[in-house]
Amino acid sequence: MSNRPRFLPRRYSDSADPEIRDAYRRLHAPQGAGSLERRRFLQGMLAVGGLAALSPSLLANDRVAAAPGAAPADPILILLYLSGGNDGLNTVIPQDDGRYFDRRGSLAIRSSKTHRVGDGLYLHPNLSRLAKRFDKGKVAIVNGVGEPTDDHSHFVSTARWMAGTAAPSPWFNGWAGRYLDGAGLDELGGIAVGEQGVPLVLQRPVGDAIAMPTWVSGLFGSDYRERNRNRGTYDALRGIDPAAIGRGPRAAQIAATTAGAIATASQLGRVFDPEIDEDDHLLRDAKLATRLINLDVGTRVLTLSMGGYDHHAAQRPEHDDFMRSLDRAIDHIFDHVRPAIRDRLVLMTWSEFGRRPDRNGASGTDHGTANSLFIVGNKVNGGLYGKQPSLRKLDDRGDLRHHVDFRSVYATVLD
Repeated sequence: MSNRPRFLPRRYSDSADPEIRDAYRRLHAPQGAGSLERRRFLQGMLAVGGLAALSPSLLANDRVAAAPGAAPADPILILLYLSGGNDGLNTVIPQDDGRYFDRRGSLAIRSSKTHRVGDGLYLHPNLSRLAKRFDKGKVAIVNGVGEPTDDHSHFVSTARWMAGTAAPSPWFNGWAGRYLDGAGLDELGGIAVGEQGVPLVLQRPVGDAIAMPTWVSGLFGSDYRERNRNRGTYDALRGIDPAAIGRGPRAAQIAATTAGAIATASQLGRVFDPEIDEDDHLLRDAKLATRLINLDVGTRVLTLSMGGYDHHAAQRPEHDDFMRSLDRAIDHIFDHVRPAIRDRLVLMTWSEFGRRPDRNGASGTDHGTANSLFIVGNKVNGGLYGKQPSLRKLDDRGDLRHHVDFRSVYATVLD
């Protein structure tokens, strides 16, 4: 049995729901698929970042900061996926509406610590840091967001949100991936942080994106030390002249790749010094994302994911704790990015659907439709947008009616 504390979010690839696991497999490309050279390059840039932590002036060097297709002042977007279907009614709470308490029963949030945002709506009490940013006009809350088919399927809904279309399958690339191609960005333009591989949302018609796993200390060569017993092997591999081994171009490529991997991995540990030792996987990934952003090597879209939101049973107190984790992760990113970059940063949360307004018989909520999402940033025009769905006028399935097409949110973010 895992000793993971109950409140820590799960990776959605580890979900008990087979549909979510299937969606994970089908909507993500493997981390290493055809991108060994690109991963080596990213690792090399990360090693430079580790050195820059010791010498901040290095980041001012144009050779480090510049990247093909990216201008120094271009905005940076973080897409934070709440996998499984976040309960929007317990995130942005219609606390002034008695029907909310009638339908939710014991699942309803009855707290004096919720934060009023207007129109009878309140933020979950564990989103206290986000509430402070909202009060400063740095958070836009978009209510009543959905996709036209209001599909209850994890896979179909997630695929449509990632692809940015209501069209039927197949889906070959994502809305952010198409943006990256249109902007002429190289493979560093889009990075998926975490263990999930490259999600469909970053997959591009022409170019490539990179998956950056949080745990990299086990890379071959990362333990290169003066007294390490493998030092001789590393030195021998690094010393091979690819052009002189006489076994053809493929062998030369492998030799060069191996030598380069050892060289970069031996430096890569510097960026994890101090090591990112964090049990909360979302906060750990957020810390790595922040370090990547601070390198400013041309990355314009990053993805993060937080699993476990498919709360069909025993929803509380786990969902409450997820809100606390989400709050900490967002706060860490904006508090730790370099001041020169902070105004360029925008973070958007999203989930494949919301939950039904009525509590089910297992103290949980089932797949629903309309939901709320957050857009956070210093340059965001904060406030309430969209329209909170009525708890009185449900659709024929007993779901909330969405009023905002998710594609219009994307269009606004891209503008």
